[in-house]
Amino acid sequence: MEIVVFGPVVGSIHIDYDHNGSLVRSCRHGESHEGQTSTVTLDYPDEYLTSISGCTNTDISIIQSLSIHSNRRKYGPIGDENGNPFSFRDKQIKDGKILGFFRKCSSYVNSIGAYIGPISHPHPFKTIGPFGNRDRNSWDDGKHPDIRQIDVVFDTEVESISIIYDNHGHHTIPFAHGEKGGGKFYSVRLVYPYEYLRLISGYLREHLGRHILQSISFSSNTRKYGPFGREVGIPFSGPSTGGKIVGFYGSCNGHLDSIGAYLEPVSHKHPMRTVGPFRGNGGSPWDDG
Repeated sequence: MEIVVFGPVVGSIHIDYDHNGSLVRSCRHGESHEGQTSTVTLDYPDEYLTSISGCTNTDISIIQSLSIHSNRRKYGPIGDENGNPFSFRDKQIKDGKILGFFRKCSSYVNSIGAYIGPISHPHPFKTIGPFGNRDRNSWDDGKHPDIRQIDVVFDTEVESISIIYDNHGHHTIPFAHGEKGGGKFYSVRLVYPYEYLRLISGYLREHLGRHILQSISFSSNTRKYGPFGREVGIPFSGPSTGGKIVGFYGSCNGHLDSIGAYLEPVSHKHPMRTVGPFRGNGGSPWDDG
């Protein structure tokens, strides 16, 4: 990223992006000025942008200074800090990183905003579990792009589970396991495609040499669902790998006897959010995507 400061304002900015391992350079936003040039070079691929902050001049609708924040350090301030401060640090980004910039420019940079996407963490596990009793009555849903909905029937133990997966923008038929008795019913409906499952946990009860799934909880990237069942017995929890759950497998014999999950990295196909733009209304729109 190259930022040119001309006098008390940010005159121009252009950014080098990664596209599947190749360098893609944006056009220059703002005009080329004979000012002070500052270059922010990230230690790709281990370093990434997490936030921007700075100051604006609201009288003439321009950016006066910028600071660039990565997961390792702060770059800047670049420009004149005597203005109205702006920042979305720690407030609008959580477990995300900046993937692109947009907003308006004229002879100078009038405003700036950013696209935010999830961080795809490397994870050492492809499966977790199964938790519970393993027997011949096994089931395996395989892997799917995402999970849409989970219906759980439970009482003193988990009786059945039914999962609806995503099929490239459409939902699948329910994958049902166990027998639906007269227990309590709860439907976990994820806010697709923004919300995804990260973890399963629960309790097992030993009975006649067998482990029975006593309770289960599901944790997404936004909240925890459950517990469904009684939280007594032997606790279990899959490791938090930074990935997402894309399928389940296990066994059942009347009740749900065991459950495990398939994991994949969190990809950027989950829609990006935006933060900003920060100040002003002048200039022509630009958008790096």
